[in-house]
Amino acid sequence: RYDEAIAAYRACLAGIFAHEPKIMLALASVEFEKGDAAAAATTLEALAEHNADFRSAEGHLLYARALEAAGRLEESAREYGAAADYYPGAEARARHGLVLLRLGDRDGARRAFKEILDAAELAPRHVRRANAEWIEIARRESAAA
Repeated sequence: RYDEAIAAYRACLAGIFAHEPKIMLALASVEFEKGDAAAAATTLEALAEHNADFRSAEGHLLYARALEAAGRLEESAREYGAAADYYPGAEARARHGLVLLRLGDRDGARRAFKEILDAAELAPRHVRRANAEWIEIARRESAAA
């Protein structure tokens, strides 16, 4: 069904909607879910090129994830770091820390995980619950690092 969705989104990207950011973001999301990280990254790069004012925390995180999955680790680390500054929740910062570990930057990873744990201490219960997976990753990786 991924191929059908991709074809449908591409068909929508025509005429005055040739570079419609929400359609491009949806296309990139399906490409990523299909397992084609390189295509997702390319779609998101085109989105940014043609829609300089478009902002999406989810799109930024998806771009970083696509770069990581495509093996472009240094670029993904930069994008995760940038997304972590405004992404709601701990996912972007946790993924940033994990990529930094893969790149051998243990100090940077420790800082990222510490920021998650520090924020979790001050956060209300519902926020901790919503971010439980990422908080647990930060705890586990902090202990190992």
